[in-house]
Amino acid sequence: MLKSHLISFILIISFLIACGNKEGSNQLKLRELKVTQKEEELKIFEQQLISRDIDLSSREQLLDSLEHIGDTTGIYNSKLIGNWTVIMKCIETSCEGSALGDTKTERWNIAYHNNRVVVKVMSKNSISRVYLGVYTETGLTVQSRQQEGNLLTSMNIQLNQISDSKMEGIREINQGGNCKIIYSVGLSKINTL
Repeated sequence: MLKSHLISFILIISFLIACGNKEGSNQLKLRELKVTQKEEELKIFEQQLISRDIDLSSREQLLDSLEHIGDTTGIYNSKLIGNWTVIMKCIETSCEGSALGDTKTERWNIAYHNNRVVVKVMSKNSISRVYLGVYTETGLTVQSRQQEGNLLTSMNIQLNQISDSKMEGIREINQGGNCKIIYSVGLSKINTL
C-alpha cells in the first residue's frame, strides 16, 4: 500500500511538473513571439529613418545646387509672398504616363530667402518640393531638380502674367533628357484673414 501511495505521489508530482513546464514553455514562446514582433517593428522604423535621412540629404543637396543658379539680380515684390492655389494643365508631353489635358492642383507657399524667391510645394502639411528662383521685370522664374536613381529631373517655371492675386505661365519638366512635359500654370492667391 505504501508502495502504491508512493507511486501515486510520484505520478502526481510528475504531472504537476509537466503541466508547469508546459505553461512555462507557452509563456516562453509568447515572449519569443513578442520579441520577434518588436524586432520587425524596429527594422521597419530603421528603414523609415534611413528613408527620411536620404530624403533630407537630397533636399539639402538640391537647395545647395539651386543657390548657385544664375547671377540675375532679383526684384523684391511683396505681392508674391503668401499661399497660392496652383492649377496646372498638361499642354504638351512626350513622357509615358502623362497625357494632354491632365490636370494637377497644388498649394504653394511663396517667400523670400537671401534675395531669392523660395516656393514650397505643400502636400498634406509637409513640403513635397522646393523651387528657388528670382523675380525680375520679365516675371518670376523658379527651378527645381530632383534626383531619382540615375535620372535627374529638372522643373522650370516661368510666370509672366502677374497681378496682386493671380499669376499665369508655363511649367516645363525635363526627365533626364528622355522626355518632356509642359503645363500651363494658373495661380490664385489664398486670402488669409
